[in-house]
Amino acid sequence: MNNIFVQAKKTAPDASESILLLSDLLRYQLYDCTKEKVYLKGEIEYLKNYLRLDKLRKSETEIQFNVMGSADGKLVAPFIFIPFLENAVKHGRTGEDKNFIHINMNISEEGMEFKVKNSKSDGIKQELQGGIGLSNVKRRLELLYPEKHQLDIIDNKSTYQVSLNLKY
Repeated sequence: MNNIFVQAKKTAPDASESILLLSDLLRYQLYDCTKEKVYLKGEIEYLKNYLRLDKLRKSETEIQFNVMGSADGKLVAPFIFIPFLENAVKHGRTGEDKNFIHINMNISEEGMEFKVKNSKSDGIKQELQGGIGLSNVKRRLELLYPEKHQLDIIDNKSTYQVSLNLKY
């Protein structure tokens, strides 16, 4: 990866940035997420890197990522949030209209609220409810956070919104 990064940096700065972000994502997946719980701070950084990588591909998408409260010392199951972000990126509006992805995390000592809202194509029927990523994360939530989570999904004509409340 380092060799490819150096070569790309000389000729294609955007490609070198993509390689660096991909390297960070893979490092997190391979080394940091081998435990049952990971630091929330690491999960947040993973999500931000994922969005940075996608932003290089689709620069016209407006991305807002707001974190309220402190993630210090908080532990969560690894990759519990990424399926929602992947859906927002994958199923976001792809036409000439303004695309957006808004992420809000409100962290407290007892738990957290995670919200993702994205634009989506008007005329195309999105099959988000039946996707394997979403059904897998629902099963994981039931297993890892029984009686300690609430997942709400609002699927409108032009937006898709996920709201996940977790108790630690």
